Amino acid sequence: MVLGTVLHMIRLTALTQVLPRCPATHAWLATAVLGSWAVTEVSRYTMYVFKSFGPARVLRMVVPIVTFPIGCSTEAYSAWLVFQQDNLPVALKAALTGMLAINVLLGPTMAYPVFLKKGLEAMGLRKTKEKKKE
Repeated sequence: MVLGTVLHMIRLTALTQVLPRCPATHAWLATAVLGSWAVTEVSRYTMYVFKSFGPARVLRMVVPIVTFPIGCSTEAYSAWLVFQQDNLPVALKAALTGMLAINVLLGPTMAYPVFLKKGLEAMGLRKTKEKKKE
């Protein structure tokens, strides 16, 4: 629940405050951010639609290995570009600070290792731990 709330707050901030304020010279950032979100979600929902289709699960677990770094870094860079602008409301500066902290510190150190582990396990490149039966 917490992860979903944080994720959606970051996405809402990016959509409503960050991407519209990005300099025109950095329009490519919107394509990178939205593209990474779209590819991630399409691969994720494919698994839910085709529950018994094994490759859909593998796709869902592997895609974030590529899309997460792209989305996370371009969201952070976009937020940084906006953060540097003059005359921003204090509340927006605070939201951007939180967004940067999550995307620069927590995402790469806490979230990405989990995505990587699950993706490698799904591809059979990492052994899964057997749960002990008691």
